[in-house]
Amino acid sequence: MSDSRWDQKEGPIAPELGFDNYTMVVSKASFAIDPQYMQGTYILLSLKGRSPDISQEYADRDVRIPVGKITELKVDSADVDHITKIDGGNITQFPSRGLYSEMIRRALGQWGIADVLKGSGKWFDQASIWEGLRFRFTKETFEYKGKNPFTSERVFPTDYLGTGEKVEISSNGDSKEGLHAQLTALHDQAASHEMFVAFAVALPAVKNDPEILAAVTDPTEAEKRWGAQREEVTA
Repeated sequence: MSDSRWDQKEGPIAPELGFDNYTMVVSKASFAIDPQYMQGTYILLSLKGRSPDISQEYADRDVRIPVGKITELKVDSADVDHITKIDGGNITQFPSRGLYSEMIRRALGQWGIADVLKGSGKWFDQASIWEGLRFRFTKETFEYKGKNPFTSERVFPTDYLGTGEKVEISSNGDSKEGLHAQLTALHDQAASHEMFVAFAVALPAVKNDPEILAAVTDPTEAEKRWGAQREEVTA
């Protein structure tokens, strides 16, 4: 009799988990506009949740996936469930080059979850269609072709792992000391300033504080505050 472990989807070797490879149930999904991404000219899908694969103080994740330009699509505010065409009409198709379209392709093809999504009674113009679904998120490299081709690395859902229970996203790190500890650890672990910024701006306490956000995005100031020569936090 064949050993059933030959058929397990995950394979025989446990993955190396961390900020670039983790699992998460999507607890909250919304369409958002982030002024720090392409000067606020793109609408993003925000997938928020809490990963069991990352230490508790950093477990809250917010994965941002580009959907389309604000000249093509419309949201009524910066953080909503529903998205429309620019004229306010219902969307029937999404821009083919957007990474949200790539996520939809995987859902309908590679992941084979069309029935799961259809069973929600929603469509892809409602961000909440993704809530309650569990994915593995890993860093991928995407190639953009055209007049000015380039490649970009970003954390993206790579495997569908079923459904799960939505969990409340923690507020850890809201205090000055807690945020300083988080940013210090992120700065120490990030391979580059760009990676540090990518993880740091996902923290609400950074995103909602213009002074902290400016310091995070400035390489010199970030090194001064959270790098090897960091200053001590004062009361």
